[in-house]
Parts: sequence; C-alpha cells; structure tokens
Amino acid sequence: MRSLAAAFIDEVRSGGVRGAAAATHDYLSYRLSPIIQPLSDTLYNYVAIRNAPVEHYGVRLPTDAAVFSKNVRARFARGDYEAEEAEALQQYYDGTHDLIDLGASTGFLSAFADNLADASSQVVAVEANPDLIPILKQTKQMNGASYKIDNRAYQSSGGTATFNRHNLTVGGSIQRETDDQVSVPAVSLADLIDDHGLQNPVVICDIEGGEVDLVMNELHILENVCPLLILETHWFASGIEEAEKALTSSQFNLIAEFDGTLVYENSGIYN
Repeated sequence: MRSLAAAFIDEVRSGGVRGAAAATHDYLSYRLSPIIQPLSDTLYNYVAIRNAPVEHYGVRLPTDAAVFSKNVRARFARGDYEAEEAEALQQYYDGTHDLIDLGASTGFLSAFADNLADASSQVVAVEANPDLIPILKQTKQMNGASYKIDNRAYQSSGGTATFNRHNLTVGGSIQRETDDQVSVPAVSLADLIDDHGLQNPVVICDIEGGEVDLVMNELHILENVCPLLILETHWFASGIEEAEKALTSSQFNLIAEFDGTLVYENSGIYN
C-alpha cells in the first residue's frame, strides 16, 4: 500500500489539477473495487440478460444462455470481454491469412475475426469444452459467420486430454485440475493445420495456461507457418517465463501488448 500511496502523492504533486483528479480516481477505484465489482457485475448481468443478444465489437452474443456466468455476462454488457484480443486483431490482422482461434469459448473472437477475414481465408474455432459447442454454433448462426468449429483440446502430443470444467464459463482447461472432468480428443497445432488445410494461419491463443505447451513444443511449427501470433499469457501457468524467453529468442518479434495480451510478428515470414 505504501507504493500505491507514494504513486498517488507523486501524481498529485507533478500532474497539477488533472493529475490529482486522475490519481484520486485510480486510488478510489482500487480501494473500492471489492465493493464496486460485485455490484457492477450484478447490474450488468441483468442488462445482458434483459437485452440479449448483446452486441460487442459488432458481434451478437446470446448472453441469456444458461451456461454464461454473471461475470462473463457483465463483461459483455460493459464492453470489456476479450477487448484486448479484439483490439489486437483489429490493428494487426489484415484478413488475408487463415486464422486459428485456440480456446474459442463463446465464439466472440472467431466471429470477430470472421468479419475481418476476406472470402478466401478460413477461420477455425478450436474449443475443448463440450458445454460451449452449442454456444459456438449459436454465435455462428446469429452472425451469419462461416468459421469452422473444432471440438478438440489443444495438446502438442495430440491423443486425448482430460478437460477440467470450471464454474466460470471461460475458466475450464486441461492444465488446472477441478473435480469436474471429462475426456476429450486433443490435437496438435501441426495436425490442426493439416486437418483443415490451412495456409500460413494467424494464431490466437487463450487456453488458460496451455500457451506454454504450444510455445515450448511447437515453436518450430509457429516459426515455419505463422505470420502473427496473438497470445494471452496466464501468470499461474507453470513455465510461462521460460515460454516468454523462448519467444524472445525466436524469430518472433513482440510488436504490441494489450494488458497481458501479446502480439508477435514473425520476422522470418514478413521480412
């Protein structure tokens, strides 16, 4: 708390009236967030259900579906759900490449990418959680999208994987164990590309820690075929620091960061 208070004082001293106002806002938001956040989620959860389908970045989403948690509904209604990945796509995906959405979840990013992609580009939505496949299909239908749905877990070794369901809509994974488990088919990046006949696909990866497996075991595949990698990193993932170091030492260059979502450009393909 001392560092927060010190930063507040420094901003007040150096920033004038506007700096003081901004610092006060940030400080109060931090202190009151345990109270404000639940109230905000409750309010926006109601808004999301009442106004379903909600439109987010031009994508319509069935927020009245029972599978959604209160927090996820609220994030759609507030407009901040996967906003970082959407901004990254909007700025850096030109629509001329195929695209793989690893951890497609609700289909939001798959539909958003589908809107950006040209007629010759394929978008593949890869989602391990069988509970989310109906939502992926509904999102696809509601938006007139053409993305393909692949109900498999990403795993560099392929085979089968144990998927751990989580009480949060988007929180399930094969990395973090829960008491609610289901066996699902798994697929490597190499096989995913072959199975769908993809050419130089852009890869978006948000698989709750599985990004470590992708980078540590299939970085050579990414270097050979992937022009752009959009990666959400998770602090709890074992080996995340090693994975980031491996990317730093590769032919991928970090070109942007959106609050934990990293955008890497493949210099071996672009240059």
